[in-house]
Amino acid sequence: MDSRATPLESRGAGAACIALIGALLACGDDARPTNLLWIVSDTLRADSLHCYGGRAHAPNICGLADSGVLFESAYSTASWTLPSAATLFTGNSPRVYAHADASGNVTGDVYHVNDDEVLLAEELGERGYAVHAFVENPMALRANAMQGFDFSHWPEVTEQAETRAAIEEQIGTHFNDIRYQNTINLLHLILHREPEPFFALLWTLDPHAVYRPPEHIRVPRVPKASELRHPPIYYARLGTPGNQDEDVLDLNEVGPELNDTERQVVRMLYDLEVQSIDERVGMVLRALQLRDALEHTLIVFTADHGEAFDEHGAFMHRHHLYDELVRVPLVIQGPGVAPGRRVVEPVSHLDLEPTLRELMGVEPREGVDGRSFAFLLRGERGDATPSRPEMHDHLPDGPWEAIVDAAHKLILRPDGRRELYDLRRDPGEQTDLAAGHPDIVDRLSAHLATRRAALETRRSANAARIPAERRRALREETAEQLRALGYAAPESLPDGPRDIPSVGPMD
Repeated sequence: MDSRATPLESRGAGAACIALIGALLACGDDARPTNLLWIVSDTLRADSLHCYGGRAHAPNICGLADSGVLFESAYSTASWTLPSAATLFTGNSPRVYAHADASGNVTGDVYHVNDDEVLLAEELGERGYAVHAFVENPMALRANAMQGFDFSHWPEVTEQAETRAAIEEQIGTHFNDIRYQNTINLLHLILHREPEPFFALLWTLDPHAVYRPPEHIRVPRVPKASELRHPPIYYARLGTPGNQDEDVLDLNEVGPELNDTERQVVRMLYDLEVQSIDERVGMVLRALQLRDALEHTLIVFTADHGEAFDEHGAFMHRHHLYDELVRVPLVIQGPGVAPGRRVVEPVSHLDLEPTLRELMGVEPREGVDGRSFAFLLRGERGDATPSRPEMHDHLPDGPWEAIVDAAHKLILRPDGRRELYDLRRDPGEQTDLAAGHPDIVDRLSAHLATRRAALETRRSANAARIPAERRRALREETAEQLRALGYAAPESLPDGPRDIPSVGPMD
């Protein structure tokens, strides 16, 4: 049994009073507690959704924006899952949780949140919330940032045929695709398992490569299909190869050889997976409606990072910090959110956890990097401003850094190059303006240098609190997981077992 003091015990009677007031603030007018539903779609770039100008029709996700707030320029703090997860659930830069290798070099392969940090799931659990998580990417768990969630129920619903049949009848749909399993488990949680209030996290693996949309999602015909040099199923085999799925081909190797029509097919398959995510979101919204809980649930939809399709010389992710990998969708709807608004001002995942704390009436954590932008959700000006989106990402070719300041974005590359882009006039980041604006480059570089030094001080202090043996174990465990997910070596495993569906005609 965990002997650690509970959050309220450790903070005294004064904090307990604040917590009680916060709990009342999180209730609606009828004193019904606010539920929290957090959906993270792995590898979903913002500009794939139609409400962000993309081609993937997403009426359920984009519908949340009609009754909530859509952030047009929301940014992850990293271009891959592990560091992004560390930020999402702590409100801190991932750099704070990075660990050094055996030689003392910070490689950015290991990020670990210490057990003594009291996170939002733990605090809501202390208040009587049912706190459950359904996480399909095991790399998201490696950061130890999901403390307080209950994972014990994952397999149960799909193993109970009658229960599953009842849920499918209520929702009005029936799917056998294994990727809907955790969505069905979440539906069970909402409809049958637990009383309110609840905090539920659904982290889907789709649309992570390989891009194989479910069979029931129609694959449209492709213009110029005669230019396809391979059978349709070939393009649904592109991703990260591994020894458990020899059928997968390395997209980073094959991608540069694809012609324009073939690249369109690959992106189309990705967008179809995005549509399947929207379908799952619709199923969850339907369950909330049936439970009469939709109006009493704060819903957050976002992604951990984006996906590249050779815009800057790479496919998939964990390569760089251009917008296709770090600009993510962020839509929030529910109590305390003024409906039907689009926020142009850039915001960061760094501020999301502090924002959710304020909306849920939970006192902020001391000493975190992020600060709440709940005032933007309420449609207020506010005295504070959101953090400027920053990225401090250790990638295979070295450390990358970036910052978004109003319309400008500065990228510091491992080779020493400094690139500046005007995101309003050049959203594709094709025209480097650094040479013509040295004042902006120097100012933002100085800011990043200051932040780098501060984060390194905190990182060293955090790492020192973990025994050396545990640090070694973390490195070994994470290295194995990286290989298992295809991040580390070409002979590694893929992102998880998936059935290869038949891909319909494209001509």
